[in-house]
Amino acid sequence: MFVVKAYLPVNESFGFTADLRSNTGGQAFPQCVFDHWQILPGDPFDNSSRPS
Repeated sequence: MFVVKAYLPVNESFGFTADLRSNTGGQAFPQCVFDHWQILPGDPFDNSSRPS
């Protein structure tokens, strides 16, 4: 058994469970827990900025 701990931005987590399960043949599953807030650089109102 392997345990992987990682920080994943919420906007990048959509579809993560399906991707993980399909790439492991259904043998892996995530346990997601909120950890912290972090201010990202960029302007959330600018569509070319990462936080948007």
